[in-house]
Amino acid sequence: MTGGFSIEPQEHASLGEGVKGKMVAAFFGWPNLEAHVAWRQSEEFGKAVAPVVDGSTGMDVAHVEFVKAG
Repeated sequence: MTGGFSIEPQEHASLGEGVKGKMVAAFFGWPNLEAHVAWRQSEEFGKAVAPVVDGSTGMDVAHVEFVKAG
């Protein structure tokens, strides 16, 4: 897991036209899809995600498969 905050204000469609907000980006890595699904179904998932989602106005989520370049 890694992440960071944006220093400059950011626009997001859910905030409205011309409204700027703060941004944080978080990246989570899993060894395989099964490990990710198991975590999503665990009690810990709700405890970890609730503080992030509560109070958030706009959010985008993307799933990306990374492969080793070789």
